[in-house]
Amino acid sequence: MDLTAQTEKKTIIFTIARMNPPTNGHVNLIKTMLEANIALPPEDLGHDIIYILLSHTKDNVKNPLSCSRKREILLSQGMVEHIKAENPALNAIAVKIICMDDLVPAECGKHPILKHMCNIRLIEHPSEMKLFIGEDRADSYDFLRSSLAKYEPPILVVPVVLPRPEGAMSATFMRELVTSGKKADFLLAAQNNGLNLTDAEVLYEELKYELTPDVAPGKTPASKRRKGGNKRSDKKHSTKKHKHKRKHSNKQQKHRTKKHHKKRYSRK
Repeated sequence: MDLTAQTEKKTIIFTIARMNPPTNGHVNLIKTMLEANIALPPEDLGHDIIYILLSHTKDNVKNPLSCSRKREILLSQGMVEHIKAENPALNAIAVKIICMDDLVPAECGKHPILKHMCNIRLIEHPSEMKLFIGEDRADSYDFLRSSLAKYEPPILVVPVVLPRPEGAMSATFMRELVTSGKKADFLLAAQNNGLNLTDAEVLYEELKYELTPDVAPGKTPASKRRKGGNKRSDKKHSTKKHKHKRKHSNKQQKHRTKKHHKKRYSRK
């Protein structure tokens, strides 16, 4: 298809998020996007697919799950299926989840977000892209408007800012349930999002392992700390002690050398 000749309207609905871990707030977001897809005008060619672009950042503070694991939870372990089960009209809509480190054609560059916007353009040829985003991040992606407007034909980016629904749990809240040991509350929330009990328990244990303070970045695990004091101060003390011994040894050597010369000259 010749992009420059495009005259038909095609709207692609998408979001950019971390979802680490996915929560009922994210479930509500995906549901809202699916319903918005259904509501597109009949002549719009953007029906039947939405895109979710997920961060690939992983650490044991705010991002305990890898992107591929988040994708598995959403697609393979029932979260998206749970949404569609409540409204069969949503079944025909594909939910395409992209990780920022997924491969794209070389011509799309290396920017973790813009390269995927480029790839979506190559696949879908949209005339408009609607970005569904929470109100707390409403201004985070202003650069997309100017970047996508440079294409020929230009792509219009329309932000759809969503307030946080009442009762929506944040990923921070879910992580805190794990770090505070509230397993029952976590399992209940995860099952309400569409996970079965077994998958919910596996996720809890996985998060518990990843979020363990013992292995937090920049900290030495308690099991590896030396007894009797701080490791850094012990090392400093050891270095000072070594320097003192070396200095004392040098003094002794000088004293012996001086004494040796004195004996030689006294014999003469």
